[in-house]
Amino acid sequence: VGIWREGSTDCKRVATVSPFASATRLDPQQGEMDAKGRKVHQAFRSRGMMLERNALERAVKHLETCESVDRELMALMDSVGDGTLNSAVVTDEQIKNIIESTAVDRTLDEGQSTSVLVDVFRMPRLLWDPVRKTFYHGNTPNIAADASSKIDIFRQRLHIIQQRLSRHPLFSKPQFSLAEEHQEYIELKQLQSLVGDTGGRRYVLGMLVKVEDDRLFLEDFSAKFPIEIRHASMADGVYTENSIVVVEGSLRHDGVFEAVAIGMPPVEPKTVTWETFEDVDFFGAGRLSKDDREGLKLREAEDQIFVVLSDVFLEEGTTMAMLKTLFEGFNASEVPPKAFFFMGNFSRSRRPGDDMYTLKEHMGKLGKIVKGFKNLVENSTFIFMPGPDDHGMNSIIPRPPFPELFFRDLKEAAPKVMLAPNPCRLRYCAQEMVLFRQDLHVRMRRSAQAATNKNQSYFDHIMTTLLHQGHLCPAPLQGQPIHWELDHTLYLYPTPDVLVLGDNAPVTSSNHHGCVCMCPGSFSDRGTFMVYRPSTQTAETSSIPMQS
Repeated sequence: VGIWREGSTDCKRVATVSPFASATRLDPQQGEMDAKGRKVHQAFRSRGMMLERNALERAVKHLETCESVDRELMALMDSVGDGTLNSAVVTDEQIKNIIESTAVDRTLDEGQSTSVLVDVFRMPRLLWDPVRKTFYHGNTPNIAADASSKIDIFRQRLHIIQQRLSRHPLFSKPQFSLAEEHQEYIELKQLQSLVGDTGGRRYVLGMLVKVEDDRLFLEDFSAKFPIEIRHASMADGVYTENSIVVVEGSLRHDGVFEAVAIGMPPVEPKTVTWETFEDVDFFGAGRLSKDDREGLKLREAEDQIFVVLSDVFLEEGTTMAMLKTLFEGFNASEVPPKAFFFMGNFSRSRRPGDDMYTLKEHMGKLGKIVKGFKNLVENSTFIFMPGPDDHGMNSIIPRPPFPELFFRDLKEAAPKVMLAPNPCRLRYCAQEMVLFRQDLHVRMRRSAQAATNKNQSYFDHIMTTLLHQGHLCPAPLQGQPIHWELDHTLYLYPTPDVLVLGDNAPVTSSNHHGCVCMCPGSFSDRGTFMVYRPSTQTAETSSIPMQS
């Protein structure tokens, strides 16, 4: 693929913006500027940007409508410095466009911001600059991107993991050669440096690729070598083409790198990422300051639950009967669920004609059932995500939400209905939740290049792979196509608090690196679903008796 070919890095930085000497400055002492106006002016000035008077007034009016002024101000400044700013002076038109096109435009609360649903198609495209060693906003994603964007997918994945490992204690270069705390330091070598160094045991970081048919190569930004993995010990995970791995081994005289041990790049604690890049909004729901997180954590103590279902085949009478039983149980609760997540597929049939004419009808029938449960209609939000085989969707991810047309009847019965993309990102208080509906078990098995440790379940191997790779779908593109310039919407960096994988697999849950991972199973086939409690960060496996 040639991921070592460096591209241009002439975009603006996110974490730091250099002052512009030629900027037209607005004196905060001139004219009538209240305390809020001075605060906004000084915040932009600290980043080397100056607001036109009309732009300043518009920004102040917008912030007055926000619950957290500091968080929204930081998000606004991030959006302004996205590479489209050709001058230090920010115009009123730019502020207007940013406010209207903000990625965070939907909340599950009325008048509150404890729950924020992110539109992944309008998430800022954060890219890593290896020269300045910081993240910057890339260009606006283009669905019809050129071929260079495909190469950038793999370059960015490797860049992000490289910078992540540079802070890990095991791979951090010691500051003093005699420092006892760095005795276990491992130096990661570039592949190019191994030329002429045959036989020596070395550690390298690279990506597994197939340049030739049925022959695996290890590639980084400097070179690539054929790799022999048949006799290597493998750490937990699923190793597919395009996986980024840490390899211990040596270069043979025939130019083949013989691996002794292969492992996944270690996960970085989210607190370390936040401290390192405190100005960057990775999740897309707006940045949270330390004080914001502490305040929102107090709200997490409230007894709220989220219910997650997958494979809800609405054309089947048994599914509708089980849904009615489900709603009856939660409707009787004093505290109804905060939200119900319905993850596709919503039809067992894969014939487009059937889906086109029946999905709206089935949603109307679902609305008639929901309408009878007043407690849920008034207090719960119903969120629908498309599945890989649902109508109107191609196989490329991320997938857009369902068209509103199909849900008109349902919304008349239950107004609190929201349509989410796949994957879906939700921030509840300070917890970040990622939900993804995809049959990864099948795709990862087909693409696996080595056997996995049988001491763990395959679900645990997949969760380990996703979190260590920092990506929702590290499988080869030929097995799962991805919009090239929307690959950033699939990042799992920093590690989220909750990761839900809707897969055609048995219901299960586990905890990896502080992330609650769960698979709700198939509701229509097994009657299973998951209940998540944010207050205790626990996932509960639940089921409805199958109807005969």
